[in-house]
Order: sequence, then structure tokens, then C-alpha cells
Amino acid sequence: MQSYLTTEDFEMKLSVVRAIANVSEAGVELLMNDAKSDSYPLNEMLTQIKSEIKV
Repeated sequence: MQSYLTTEDFEMKLSVVRAIANVSEAGVELLMNDAKSDSYPLNEMLTQIKSEIKV
């Protein structure tokens, strides 16, 4: 799944981030440790997904 994080398709990337985050408690941590997690758009997606999980 992580290989799809390189796609240019924003909606697909968001779906992949959401799926990884929801697979297990370690999913968000795995995404945060990705080298691209500090760059756009992954950084904004992670913020959104973390807020969804807390709800």
C-alpha cells in the first residue's frame, strides 16, 4: 500500500493514507515516519486523518 503514496492522484493518495491509518494503531505512526510526511500534500492529509480518528 505504501507504494501508492507516490501517486499524483490526490484522492487515491488520501484513500491510501486513510486505509493505512485505520489498519492498526501503528498505522499513523508508520505514516508519520515516512520521509515525505513533512511535505505537501501528505502533511495535510495526516492532519486530517488524525482528526478523523479522534472523532
